[in-house]
Order: sequence, then structure tokens, then C-alpha cells
Amino acid sequence: MPALAILLLVIIRPLRSPIGGTWELARIFRTGPTAATRTVARDSTVFIRLTIETEPHGYILGTLERSYFGDGERSRVQGRAAETPGRWFVIYRIWKPSWERGETVLWMVRDTLRAGSALVPDADSLELRRVSDDAPYPMTVLDIVSAK
Repeated sequence: MPALAILLLVIIRPLRSPIGGTWELARIFRTGPTAATRTVARDSTVFIRLTIETEPHGYILGTLERSYFGDGERSRVQGRAAETPGRWFVIYRIWKPSWERGETVLWMVRDTLRAGSALVPDADSLELRRVSDDAPYPMTVLDIVSAK
């Protein structure tokens, strides 16, 4: 590969935001009396899929698809990059179990996206994995409980 092409890849690649794309809930982290890991059916808990588009100056826009105990909803998200690299503040609206407008923090951990607990009741944090836009919805989500 010519040196100029390699140099362009090195320069252009950092300009793209790593958060852009489609992410879905892979694991829910909770704290409980005893440690346990279990697979739960998607309809028995909250399922989330985020589609994020990056805008200039660190702003993000997107959609939040959420299934609360099998009952679906869709809303918009918006946010901005934090001063700390790899972190974003996100504002969202959800309607179930009651209407709520809230904020959470998203942060990159290697190839996964972590989210604060606000989107899933009783969760400490969430882990989302990148998927293609047309990926089928998973049948299960991993629920991990750490002992207090």
C-alpha cells in the first residue's frame, strides 16, 4: 500500500466517532445477595437497541427501541461527547412503566458500549454490543448478578 494511502487512513480514521452505528443490549449487570449468571428471555426483561448517528462537534442523535416486558416502544435520543474521551451524555424519553425523561452516560470499553442503569429497572449498568442495522432481535439477554 502506498505510504500516502496509509497516512490518509491514519489521519481520517480518528475523525470518525466510534459510537456511531447500531447497538443492542447484551448483558445486564446487577448487585444482589448472591452471585449468579442467568439467561433471560427477551420478553421477561427490558430489551434495548440504540441506533446512533454522529454529528459535527461531538453531538449524537438516534433512536431508542425498547421492549419493556414484551411491550415495545420507540423514542429519540440525543446527546453530546463528554470532555473525557470515549464518553457521551445521552438524553432519552421512555414511557413504560411510567413516562420519564432522563439522562445516562455511555462509554466505550474495548468493542462494547456501556450504559448507566437508568434504562433498565434495578440494573447497575448495561453492556451493549454492535450489530448490523438489520440484525434479528436476540431471543435472550444475559443477566449477571454480583454479590454485595
